[in-house]
Amino acid sequence: MEGFAKYVFLNPYRKSLVTAHSGWPHWHLSRDYTPEFVQHLDGNGAPPEPWIKDSLNVGELIESDLNVSC
Repeated sequence: MEGFAKYVFLNPYRKSLVTAHSGWPHWHLSRDYTPEFVQHLDGNGAPPEPWIKDSLNVGELIESDLNVSC
């Protein structure tokens, strides 16, 4: 679930809908699940820039998940 949560979180950054140094105002966490990656966000709630540049596309994410699950 971690990879998919991070993918969804990074989408507006990858598409330049949110600037790399600002938080995404519409990102809300579940009371039941907090992804581990949120501990690495900066004080504004923004991700490290390499995450944006080096993030997996959806096909790569699904393939990596299938390979881990097998």
